[in-house]
Amino acid sequence: MRGVNFAHSEVLQVYRGLLVAAVALTACGPEPESCEEAGRVDPKLQLGTGFEDFAHIEDGDALGIDFGEQGGWHVWMAFRTSGMVVGHGGGFGPPDPEGPTITCRLLNGEGEEVAAGEHSRFPIDGDAQQGEVLGVQMRVSAEVNVAIDGGGDNPATGSLTLEADAVDSCGAEASSIRSVSLDLSN
Repeated sequence: MRGVNFAHSEVLQVYRGLLVAAVALTACGPEPESCEEAGRVDPKLQLGTGFEDFAHIEDGDALGIDFGEQGGWHVWMAFRTSGMVVGHGGGFGPPDPEGPTITCRLLNGEGEEVAAGEHSRFPIDGDAQQGEVLGVQMRVSAEVNVAIDGGGDNPATGSLTLEADAVDSCGAEASSIRSVSLDLSN
């Protein structure tokens, strides 16, 4: 009877099998049913904030900022989609070629990017009718970090433009824009 140790060739066979499976999964395109199902609804993207719960963002809202464990400030973004393929597994699963890519940017009045974040090719909770992802970090730029910490002018004061774009594996696209500000009272 063998113990727990595998022979070298058996370990290589296991790794080869895992590699073949990973390549096969990433090479697969979206299932036709997924694209058809998502295509029944116009693609939409709703902007929100939140790590545990979704809080819808309206024009004029102030976004709270949090200090990260590794240093630096960020905004916890959240998104809701409809009419888009959400991928398999939901939540913070492994990368999924069918998961959507959602990018967000915060621009000041001069059009300078003062924060940015991305949720790329990971599945999100839900289905083509409504998907939701919470806890996407939109990292604040170095200049804003320095200003918040008391050094220099803050390029992220006043009215800011929050832009977000989403694209799924079938090519469906949605975007959303809000006029917001940052709540720097943390």
